Amino acid sequence: MKHLGTLLIIAGVFVIFYGLIYSTQVFLQGKEPPEVFKPQEISVNELLDIESSKESGSFEEEAIEVKDIDLEEVLPISRFFNILAVSLFVMIFIFGGAKLVTAGVSILKER
Repeated sequence: MKHLGTLLIIAGVFVIFYGLIYSTQVFLQGKEPPEVFKPQEISVNELLDIESSKESGSFEEEAIEVKDIDLEEVLPISRFFNILAVSLFVMIFIFGGAKLVTAGVSILKER
């Protein structure tokens, strides 16, 4: 039982450090987070066309020409959600590693 407790403590510490190293790579070293949320390919002109079809025809007459830009460049919402997903992933790893360490310590205390 003593070896199992020690193994659980080592595994828990490894899981915690893996999560911390991974988050350091994403947040400080510039590694791209995994793409959990993918950006939609829609431009401002397409968005204006969608809005103008919902409203009356006067909007099209008064609308000025807008450059064809990608909304993801203006509002990087999917990148924010991907970084949030990495944060949740790391939090799960830290809590899981802490539970492994706690289980290992309780096994060692029984002896």
